[in-house]
Amino acid sequence: EDIDFGITDAQLLSDIQDRYQMMTKLGQGASKGSVRGMIVSGRPGVGKTFELERLLSERQERSPNTFRFEHLKGTVSPINLYKKLYDYGNRGNVLLIDDADDVFFDTSSLNLLKAALDSSTTRRIGWHTESAALKDGGEQVYPNSFDYEGSIIFITNVDFQSVIDDGKQKKIVPHLEALMSRSLYLDLKIHSLRALSVWVGYIVQSKNILVNSFGLTKQQQSEAVKWMRENATGMRTFSIRDALKIGQFIKTDPKRWSDAAEMLLLR
Repeated sequence: EDIDFGITDAQLLSDIQDRYQMMTKLGQGASKGSVRGMIVSGRPGVGKTFELERLLSERQERSPNTFRFEHLKGTVSPINLYKKLYDYGNRGNVLLIDDADDVFFDTSSLNLLKAALDSSTTRRIGWHTESAALKDGGEQVYPNSFDYEGSIIFITNVDFQSVIDDGKQKKIVPHLEALMSRSLYLDLKIHSLRALSVWVGYIVQSKNILVNSFGLTKQQQSEAVKWMRENATGMRTFSIRDALKIGQFIKTDPKRWSDAAEMLLLR
């Protein structure tokens, strides 16, 4: 899978930068209600969540009376997804669904999301199975159906196109295709290890992540990035989180930090 063959690191970086700028634009559109749904697909630990949460938090600070968002992370059951869609169902509300890839492989959750992202003028969402979760002390707190007017941002590690092209998960493929057709789907194109190392190195150094997080010098930060690129094929994982781990090693032992890096980060 040498999808980067024939292009330089600079060209690779430029393409990913363009895609990140598009992610920011779409996120701004979602915060204004003009983008109903967007799916951002990319490897874990490349800054997707950080950038979108920053953008939404800033919007909330500027418009506390008209804008609300909720960051849903991890496992989300279908009934709780229904309740969150209701809680954040007004125009100007955003649900940021992050690292909750199980929702893409659950039929009930997928049906809720398809209804929420429908292209028709009225997006009607319903839950018609008896559930105590919609009640409080016997009183109905959540309706069995409502009109949804909010926006949804998905951050996922699942490469939808690869799952669809692979075709092995036949039950899910039509649902993923339906979500893609109802949303703006952005693949950050950080699939290969080379693309990952180019991007992580750029983000760490351009945003001075290790300088700001640990008070390291720019030289130390540069050495950390160099070590990661040189050892990329031997590392268990490769992400901004790994750069932060190296920052901890350097802060702890500036002279022999690479010993810790080799022991703890290499396979």
